Amino acid sequence: MAATPAVPIVPGLPALPSDPRAACETVFSALAGTPSDVMLEGINNWIPLFMQNAAVAPRVLLEVMDKSQNDAVRHMAAINFRRNVMALYWKTFNDAQKSMCKGILLRRLQTEQSRRVRVMVVASAVAVCKDELSSGRWPELLRLVQQAAEHSSVDVKEVRCR
Repeated sequence: MAATPAVPIVPGLPALPSDPRAACETVFSALAGTPSDVMLEGINNWIPLFMQNAAVAPRVLLEVMDKSQNDAVRHMAAINFRRNVMALYWKTFNDAQKSMCKGILLRRLQTEQSRRVRVMVVASAVAVCKDELSSGRWPELLRLVQQAAEHSSVDVKEVRCR
């Protein structure tokens, strides 16, 4: 009996790598390009299948958002983190998982060079804030916002305004 592939197949794309992070980057890169209608339909079917894997999807999206060299791929990872991880998994995460997510978001807020990606990282951080700040569980973000307010760079101040 053949093993079920860990990464769903996307019509119109070559076979995806078995590594979930590489597969995610491949799909997001294709989506950022000019996908054919068949490929677009396949990608739109792939994302929900990928997101069903609670043990892998949130971690992979954060890794891609944090480490991908492609701005468009990081942008798509941030969008999917905000839309899917926050909606599907955030309330089920333990403190260590939440802490890891918040740490990566803080790092991206401080280091992201692409304005387009930074805007989506801020949107993801805002989604986390709705849950975490009310109980005082993200004081590091408040310090970052205070530092951004006092910074001379317009890009850094933008983080504060969102």
